[in-house]
Amino acid sequence: MASTTRIIEGTWNCGSCEARGILARHRHCPTCGNPREETGGESRFDFGPTDAATGHSVRESVTDPELLKAAAAGADWTCGHCGATNRADAPRCGNCRAERASGWRTQAKEERGSWVCDVCGTSNGGKSGACGRCYELAPDVYPHASRAKPLSAFWRRLPVENPLALRTRVGQAIPVLVLLGLVGLIVGPLVWGSLENEVKGEVVAMEWTRLVRRETFEKVTRRGWRDELKPASARMPVDGRGEVAGVEAVRDCEQLQRGSRRVEDGYETKCENRTVSSVECGSTRKCSRVDMGNGFAKETCSDSPKYCGKTERVCERVTRYREEPIYAEQCGYDTWVWKQVEQLEEKGRDDTPRWPEGNLVAGPLDRVHRLAAYVARIQYRKGGEPREYRYVLLNEARFHEMRKGQSVTLKVRNDGAVLGVLQKGSRD
Repeated sequence: MASTTRIIEGTWNCGSCEARGILARHRHCPTCGNPREETGGESRFDFGPTDAATGHSVRESVTDPELLKAAAAGADWTCGHCGATNRADAPRCGNCRAERASGWRTQAKEERGSWVCDVCGTSNGGKSGACGRCYELAPDVYPHASRAKPLSAFWRRLPVENPLALRTRVGQAIPVLVLLGLVGLIVGPLVWGSLENEVKGEVVAMEWTRLVRRETFEKVTRRGWRDELKPASARMPVDGRGEVAGVEAVRDCEQLQRGSRRVEDGYETKCENRTVSSVECGSTRKCSRVDMGNGFAKETCSDSPKYCGKTERVCERVTRYREEPIYAEQCGYDTWVWKQVEQLEEKGRDDTPRWPEGNLVAGPLDRVHRLAAYVARIQYRKGGEPREYRYVLLNEARFHEMRKGQSVTLKVRNDGAVLGVLQKGSRD
């Protein structure tokens, strides 16, 4: 696996005049002349963006021999007298000319003074490498690591131990709260609609319908599949009961398609493209870079094999099928059925139920039915709007128990569905 190494030069921003993008080779700001400080924003170098796929730095490589020598010298050291940074191989401070032996610190082991957290604004002691409130690292600890977004004044004023952790938890909870809100919007109306209430109503009308219906038992011709026909003699009714329809005079049979079935019909060859193996089809480059502590970074890129699926045309001999019709015998036959031939009807409202006038004469193959339906129309109010419920009564006795003008209690759901009458009150 081949690998390559190159050096990249970083940039820094001056905190005095706010000049930006100063090359690391400059230990003094080219604009205002102030030396680069050992702590704070000036000690953090920017090495530029990287390619999202490979991690390769977009910034150009360092080719100047003097800059490569400076990068190879090692981590910078900081003057203990004036705080200026110097090359690792410099015997004297380039700013105040103090000798290195009289007091110096490498940037990797520098001591810091009191500092203010950029995230929550809390003041911290020099020996503290992390904020005592939000636990965010000091600016000079892993200076190139990603940092939390500074808290707004709202989060900073909250009387909590760690406002950064609280903001993070709230941010993580927002999707869950949104999901619960959507579920509530869907389920809430369903639950609310199923809740039941008792509503007062009043009977505004009592309606009834009575029918007298005569039916006769007569012979008809039907058709059916022969294997489902079980010949049987018909039996005539006595006093309208005890009849048997029967299956008689099976005749006029013919072959008709009743359905279909799937049957084998030889073989056929089917082909398709399939991935059968993986083969090497190039290489993939991955890069990483290391901060050298002196304004330069070393980038190492390695190539690893890339594998692709090998596709082949695969053909197979498979069974072919076809749909085959299924035929069966369908025959005509005679049977007997009840058929309505005559009906008398009488309706009324707010009066005594009565049967229709007239007399239906029943023959030996006839039967007469008497049918009755009783309804109480109940008016009530729901949501300030008048509504009406059609209450079906089981029999005439229940019909006589209720009267027009009587108050009743209805069981009504919030969605408007009436579940029934709970109780009947006295007549107003």
